Amino acid sequence: MIIKKLRVYLYYLLINIFHNFIKFTIFVLPFVIGSPKKFNSSRLPLIKKMIKKHFKKKINVLEVGTHYGLGSTQTIINNIPKNSSFTCLDMWSHRIITKYDYLLPFLNTIVNTADKKNINIIKSSSRFMSSLKKNSYDLIYIDASHFYDDVSKDIANAKKLATKNFAIICGDDCELPTSKENYKIAKTLVKNKKDQYKINGKIFHPGVYVAVHDQLKNVVIKNGFWYSVVKN
Repeated sequence: MIIKKLRVYLYYLLINIFHNFIKFTIFVLPFVIGSPKKFNSSRLPLIKKMIKKHFKKKINVLEVGTHYGLGSTQTIINNIPKNSSFTCLDMWSHRIITKYDYLLPFLNTIVNTADKKNINIIKSSSRFMSSLKKNSYDLIYIDASHFYDDVSKDIANAKKLATKNFAIICGDDCELPTSKENYKIAKTLVKNKKDQYKINGKIFHPGVYVAVHDQLKNVVIKNGFWYSVVKN
């Protein structure tokens, strides 16, 4: 009888240990996955240059899709004029890899960032953009999805949120330069509804490329980073 009870006790003890191990792994995993090495650091100076060129006074910034708060997030926050406002919009969850939430790693990153007094955090999908105040943001960085429908909707919403007279809408993952040939290639690939492809050994996101060119004019593209000056 005692041996049987002991076995039951050990059984539940092992289950409890395993359960806590899983919880710990889920918490730690976001800190391990998503290393800064995954970011194309060569694009960050382009973001900095664009900000320094176009914005001299305090501005309102919206970033849609911030992930861990590294890469573009850090670059934007550290280079926008003093007293600017920076709003982060993200689900902070990655259902493709595993069911974990990476809001805590994001907060850990942000807490060590300059000018953090004016950082606003909204935990929601990009659909929340339609709830934000129109004509309110001078700079909008879009990096929430790579699929055409999503990116197209995000840019359409961004144009409504952009301040009148002058604003910049920008983003990442637009790897090919503007041309009719590249647009035709991307348009064909979009129909397959895949996130990305490889062209000449390099990753290409056709959904982003087509959405950007369908929604915006005079798009500047360099090394995957893209932006467009919007004048409503």
